[in-house]
Amino acid sequence: MPRGTRLTQEEIGKAKAFSDLGKSNRWIAKQLGRDEKAIRNLWRASASRKTPKKPGRRIIFKRRDIRRIFRLAIHKNMTSRNIAKLMEAKPSHTTILRVLRSSKFAKYRKRKSAPFLTPEHKRPRVNFAAKYLNKSHEWPLTIFSDEKKFNLRMSKT
Repeated sequence: MPRGTRLTQEEIGKAKAFSDLGKSNRWIAKQLGRDEKAIRNLWRASASRKTPKKPGRRIIFKRRDIRRIFRLAIHKNMTSRNIAKLMEAKPSHTTILRVLRSSKFAKYRKRKSAPFLTPEHKRPRVNFAAKYLNKSHEWPLTIFSDEKKFNLRMSKT
């Protein structure tokens, strides 16, 4: 716990000015009417406030860009190449992949393959849906099973 009162902003300003003139901590403390340790603590506190330098190259994306990359990849199911084309900074697709891999929460999962729907495939689907559209009284009795085996008696056979 501190024994004395804190240095005021005026005293801090004077101490910095005296220090810039090359005066010693003892001389500054005597001029301000404070203890020499208070001046030493002032220098130590101001030195520890400086943020340490980060080594390495700076990333070209801001936080909002990274959030946008994840939004496009997860919700819009876009590839890294398509995302790279949309970004203003014009990164390479490998940079986008590196950003996506950096997350602990969003992991890569291979998509399930789906058949390519051509107009010839779509027509029978629409006809099937139209056939059953107005048969609302039959829906409670209808089971679409996709060849799934249902065991209604709860027996093991």
